[in-house]
Amino acid sequence: MNDSGISYRLREMTSSWGLAKDYIPATDIGLIAAGTQSGTIEVEFDLSDANVTPTANLPDGNFHFLFFEFNTENGEHQERGIGWAPGDITIIKR
Repeated sequence: MNDSGISYRLREMTSSWGLAKDYIPATDIGLIAAGTQSGTIEVEFDLSDANVTPTANLPDGNFHFLFFEFNTENGEHQERGIGWAPGDITIIKR
């Protein structure tokens, strides 16, 4: 976890949900309402980074998945994700 208590990763997953590659941004942009029941966070992924593979260049069956995790004030570990199916997240090289 980072200093804000939240960890986020852009993941390249295999078709069998194996982890092919993790891209972890160096810093978050900002956390608003830390310590409350709700809030807003922004994170910036540099998609031009050589570690991030454009969707068109992924091996057959691989896909991108946005994963984040955090601990609640009660100490419960929570995990969430976006991009449950191939095609949900598309990264295009410009």
